[in-house]
Amino acid sequence: MEMTMRKIIILAALFLVLLLSVCLFSPKPTLWLLQHSLFGIPQDDRPKQYLDKNVQVFKDLRYPSRYQKNQFDFYAPNHPLQHKPLIIWVHGGGFIGGDKFEVKEYATRLAYEGYYVMVLNYDLVPSAKYPESVIQVSEAIRYINTSFANTHRLNSSNLFIAGDSAGAQIALQFLLIQHNPHYAVLLKIPAVLEPQQIRGSLLYCGPYDLKDMEFIDYTICIQACRVGLFTG
Repeated sequence: MEMTMRKIIILAALFLVLLLSVCLFSPKPTLWLLQHSLFGIPQDDRPKQYLDKNVQVFKDLRYPSRYQKNQFDFYAPNHPLQHKPLIIWVHGGGFIGGDKFEVKEYATRLAYEGYYVMVLNYDLVPSAKYPESVIQVSEAIRYINTSFANTHRLNSSNLFIAGDSAGAQIALQFLLIQHNPHYAVLLKIPAVLEPQQIRGSLLYCGPYDLKDMEFIDYTICIQACRVGLFTG
């Protein structure tokens, strides 16, 4: 019995050493853990009658893209405001996680107040490389500005670009491209909107100066994730 228990302990220790070694030399295991522990997709448990009565929701629509995760959700108010304002939202998640579905409650509330709302998905690290997320948002908004707006009779001259956390940072880069030709050339991403189409922006908690993030100590976060792997 003692011999069997000793073997189990030795095997567990070897597995732990191997796993920690992989985490040290590759970011992918840590990213996987973060994605599944911090950015799980919540379930919508509101009564269906609430949505049917106040807001029409069209889930998992797709925009043309060269990249993965090119879905978006469309929230249409039953009683839109005059001039039909349209909010295009980029979700957060630290560039490695998150999903459009996490904005569902806020998007539903905005639509209830009379705004059309679109919440975009985009490809994530590690499969996505910079600036692919910005390119992908440009692809989505180009599609929304042309085909989708025409089909659903939306007012593409009354747009608000929005985002939270990493999504706010991506949205801000998109806004800069539309207003600053030099920045568009620098990123090699052409503008897809006329500046006058954009009536405003809603940017929440975005990391706008990435140089500041260079001095943040992420050791505690990484250690917590590794502990979480073994404690459930």
